[in-house]
Parts: sequence; structure tokens; C-alpha cells
Amino acid sequence: MHPFSCHYQTPYSKTLLIACDSNYFMNWGQHCVRSALDNKVAIHCHVVNPTDNILRDVSCIDFKNFSFSYNVFDFSKYHMYERKAYLYTLRYFIALDFFQQNLCHYICILDADTIIKNNPLEIQSNFFVSYSANAEHDWKKVGGNFVIFHIQHKEFVKKLCENIIQKFSQIPDEHSVKQMNKYHRGNTIGLDQSCLAITLKELNYSNCIQVPNTEIPLVSKHQSVNSYVWSLTGGNKKNNPQIANFLQNKYAGIIGKNF
Repeated sequence: MHPFSCHYQTPYSKTLLIACDSNYFMNWGQHCVRSALDNKVAIHCHVVNPTDNILRDVSCIDFKNFSFSYNVFDFSKYHMYERKAYLYTLRYFIALDFFQQNLCHYICILDADTIIKNNPLEIQSNFFVSYSANAEHDWKKVGGNFVIFHIQHKEFVKKLCENIIQKFSQIPDEHSVKQMNKYHRGNTIGLDQSCLAITLKELNYSNCIQVPNTEIPLVSKHQSVNSYVWSLTGGNKKNNPQIANFLQNKYAGIIGKNF
């Protein structure tokens, strides 16, 4: 399914990076972007199959610290789990493309359902992945919601993308994936995490991880905790109307809005 071609504005040399489809962008990604811009943090947002409204409104934004890209992709040839795997992993191919063109030298990759509370680009680390070598399954060894790459690790990102392509080609039919247990399915379609773990092992790269020495957590799943980012993944938070109202009030999106 990879590689891809896309249309983009030139990203900042040091930037956050998120990627999602248009529905996820409208529901969550635009709040992530707004939270970054409110904190004066550079962010690059990539949207798959953006609507005309998204393209129109984003093209009108002339705002410091923001860049945007998109690609058009025909998902009709792929089943649900293949589509998920594509969306989970697309951000790594974008990062590799930016490195290969020398457009960026430092990228912090986040989930699109993330709210920026402090500036992750101030963290002192050239390579960070949350890694638990003793976890039983590759999918559980790595956290994919906060990853830092400096351009000096471009070859790692390249190998990671090669592994993703290989593992994607091995995803079985939708029924077979549906019958898998949680962990087998995670290894099979959660390729952003499982392939990170595989690549770390193949390249003996775990000793390159630079765990940041910070006074606050990198990621928290709780709004009240002072962290670099607040993750909306898990805990049924996305179905909580109070959180939805909070996001609408504090981080009003960028589509149909004036900055």
C-alpha cells in the first residue's frame, strides 16, 4: 500500500507530526493542531482524502508554526483492518520523506487525538520510543503515541518503513484478522508499534533510545495532569460529552473558524 505521493506545504525544520483521515481530523486532529498553535509549537498535519471544506479552510490559514499536507487514496480495494494499518503507519512514511528531502531535522510524532499542553520540541532527545523489551508481544513493547526522531536516525526510519511494507503485505483477509485474539491482531495491524519493536531489535537500536530527563510526564491520559501532551486514546474519553464540550470551548477547531 505504501509508498505514496502527496501534496504539501514545506514543514518547519523542527516540528510535531500527526496524520489521519478527514473524519478523524474533523473530530480530533484539528483540536490537536489548535492546541499546538495556542502553545506556539510547530505542527505538521497530514490528512488522507481531505474534504473540499478542509482543503478550502486550510488553504486560507497563514499562521506561523503550521504546515499541512494531504494525499488521495482509494481505500475501496482494502478491507477494514488494512485501512487501519495504513492510517496507523502513514506518519512514518511522511517523516522519512521529510528527512530524505532535508526538509526537517527533528520530528516528534504524535497520535492525532492528542492535546498539546507543553512544548514537546523543547525535550532534549534525538531518538525516543517508549520501549519495554520484556513485553510478550511486539505490539505491546512499544508506545506509538510519542516518538522522537532526529534526522541522524534517518536510516532507522527507512528500515522501519521497509518493515511496515513487508508486514502490511502479510495481513490476511478480514475474517481471519477478526478471529484473532487481541494481541495477535495488534501485532498484525498495529504496525506502527509492532514494526517499531521489530526494527529496534533487528538493528540492535534499543541502546540508542535517549529517555528524556523531564520534570513532567511526556504523556498523560488525564486532563488534570501537567504533562507535555494529553492523550485522548483509551478510557472511553471520546464518548464523554464533557470532554467534547471542553475541546470545543478551549481548542475550537481550525475548520470554519477564524484565528
